[in-house]
Amino acid sequence: MIDALKPDLIIVGAGGFGKAVAESAKLLDVWNDIFFVDDRWPEVETVSDFHVLSDIKGLRQLDRENRHIIVALGNNTLRKQILAQLSDAGFIITKLIDRKAIVSPSVQIDDGVIIMAGCVISANCRIETGSVLNIGVLLDHDVLIQSYAHLSVGVMVAGGRQVESGSFLEVGTIIGRKLY
Repeated sequence: MIDALKPDLIIVGAGGFGKAVAESAKLLDVWNDIFFVDDRWPEVETVSDFHVLSDIKGLRQLDRENRHIIVALGNNTLRKQILAQLSDAGFIITKLIDRKAIVSPSVQIDDGVIIMAGCVISANCRIETGSVLNIGVLLDHDVLIQSYAHLSVGVMVAGGRQVESGSFLEVGTIIGRKLY
């Protein structure tokens, strides 16, 4: 059933990560319909039962009314560029937090952030614009994830540490406390 009060979601990027984001979004039941925008369009019109509306260049022609958008691209530089273009064009940039993530109520999460299943984010963390926390990321208290960082599967960050803007942390990376 369509709920006129619920917006649609447009996901930029219909690759493997985009498909995972779409499935998480569907389970959240926040959006009426979920669509992709991907540069393989028009050759690819459907990905995992979700329609592909256009390529990235065609985004500006899409109706913005009652639509949210998120960028599901692993490339930090490209994600940053596209989010800036979308913001300038007047799109409503949203955030996506998988329902199986555990997020402390004191955490601050900016728009454009994607947090996947199995993440645990403790007290007083901040996750800045356009960052990606992939499956199973663990952040202890008071961690700062600066804009457009990408934390791959299973990354762990000790309390009080910082991940610099644009960083890409490989699968299983551990950022521990300083040695004394």
